[in-house]
Amino acid sequence: MAISPVTNIPDLKNRINEFLSQIKADGTLEDMRARWMIKRDMKMPDIPEASDPKYHLQADVIILS
Repeated sequence: MAISPVTNIPDLKNRINEFLSQIKADGTLEDMRARWMIKRDMKMPDIPEASDPKYHLQADVIILS
């Protein structure tokens, strides 16, 4: 994953590191890895839209095989 160095989101690096720690701890990251990299299941799960987000972060995924 890559993050643009140009952002208006304060403390973005620490926020991302905290988020990654949380999804590692609760098993979400391993589930994503297994689903997309091992099983090659490219169907996106239903993810509820944020109701009133403070920031907008665009994420793109490129799979190199």
